Amino acid sequence: MWGRGVRLLRLGKIDLRLDMSWFFIAALLTWSLAAGYFPSLVSESDPAQLLLAALIAMLGLFGSLILHELAHAVVAQREGVPVCTITLFLFGGVAEMRNEPPNAAAELRIALVGPLASLVLSVLAFGLAAAARGMGAPDLGVAVLRYLALANLVLAVFNMLPAFPLDGGRVFRAMLWRRSRDLSAATRRAAQVSAAIAYGMMALGVVQILTGGGALGLWPVLLGLFILVAGRSAQSRIEMRDALAGRSVAEVMRREVVAVDPGMTLQSLVDEVILT
Repeated sequence: MWGRGVRLLRLGKIDLRLDMSWFFIAALLTWSLAAGYFPSLVSESDPAQLLLAALIAMLGLFGSLILHELAHAVVAQREGVPVCTITLFLFGGVAEMRNEPPNAAAELRIALVGPLASLVLSVLAFGLAAAARGMGAPDLGVAVLRYLALANLVLAVFNMLPAFPLDGGRVFRAMLWRRSRDLSAATRRAAQVSAAIAYGMMALGVVQILTGGGALGLWPVLLGLFILVAGRSAQSRIEMRDALAGRSVAEVMRREVVAVDPGMTLQSLVDEVILT
């Protein structure tokens, strides 16, 4: 689904990559934190301090995303599902698994561990913020910790929406799979629910734009489009797997080989061979 992007480092057998869209969201997030979020909480800080706090918060958030995806990757590998890369991109991060989990229970464990990791990070950050405040730490430092706590909480809750490729979509599919014992049927149903959520998000974004929300309304539209495409991609992948399962090369190959004179012009090739 993703381009190769920039390889940051290798964690065991997993490549950590940054999609080019990550640089856009990192810059936008840093600017919004430095110019709006932190000044509203700590009004007496100077611009340099605000920028430094915003950079730390941005890096902390994406570090949290990496840990979230690493949790998926570790459990997936224990379930026998290889993970080749973790990619950070415009809408967060994704651990790219080479194949589907072997059963519904495995998928449920793989899906749930990510939000659980985010919840643990949120509780840890809230605890550190309280301890820092009790020790008299600067207000801006406490604000950074509280931001990371809130961001990880939102990440955990939002990821539980039943839409692909969010973790909640995989949890929903695992439940359907466990009930029906049919991965294909479960994927189709989950993709339908995912599409409904995606259309709802896009409609919400359009309403925001039409009612004066401006550019903020673009985010639900873009996220809805991403969810819609990802859900359909998951369904297509399963359908392709079912279509090819158990088939041999002989069943799908063409036995009539068409040979042409190497001196034939390309126009003649198109007219006399390809079009016919």
